[in-house]
Amino acid sequence: MRFLKSLEYSPFKELPDRSRYNRRAKSLKPLIEKLTQRIFKELKVEKSKIRIIDTKPVPVIRYTRAKRRKIFTDKTRVSIGYCASQKMYYCGVKLNLLVNKNGLPCQYSLFAANHHDLFIGKRFIEKQNLKGLILIGDKGYLMKEKERKGFKQKRLIQLITPYRINQEKKNTKKEKKLLKYRNIIETVNEQLKDQFGIERLRTKTYQGLNSRIDNIIFTYVFGVYFNKPTGRNPLSLKSVLT
Repeated sequence: MRFLKSLEYSPFKELPDRSRYNRRAKSLKPLIEKLTQRIFKELKVEKSKIRIIDTKPVPVIRYTRAKRRKIFTDKTRVSIGYCASQKMYYCGVKLNLLVNKNGLPCQYSLFAANHHDLFIGKRFIEKQNLKGLILIGDKGYLMKEKERKGFKQKRLIQLITPYRINQEKKNTKKEKKLLKYRNIIETVNEQLKDQFGIERLRTKTYQGLNSRIDNIIFTYVFGVYFNKPTGRNPLSLKSVLT
């Protein structure tokens, strides 16, 4: 916002202030949802039944100030958690993200950071309409065999995760092939962090946090949609943003 106002182009100097901009952005949510569904239809997302699931840490307060914070005091929404992949504690939320095999974000939800990935995965599966999908996750989503079969029967989905070394059950050749798609969501997570600044949201309310994440995900979806017809790599978003 400050960068645009500093330019000599006169319309940029008449931009709304930050609070008014935030209110306008929130009011656009119904329109963004319609546009997202239209993009999914154009890209024929429903034809592929493969989805990759993962969680991403989204810090909202510095960890050193977390215990004496005066904002985000509802610990059921924002809490202190641990990210095993980055080996760090942080205060914020976990973004549970579902992408297709082309890296297009299809569904997502926010959970307090102190929840385990397995708990988040179960709640996400229960709440979202995932009928007929094959979900591919990491070891954080590894369930007991009875639970896995129960989800397959009740929710009509198939959850594939790598088994631990000390387990008797091993992944089949087909499962090992599907598990290679996990690299895609790692790329998506890195781009959300580096290109879209999802770990630097600078918001003071949970509603504002939701709104900014909604806008970031939609921008990502639109970037993939922009690249597809031109024959570019759908995930080559840096050049689109710059």
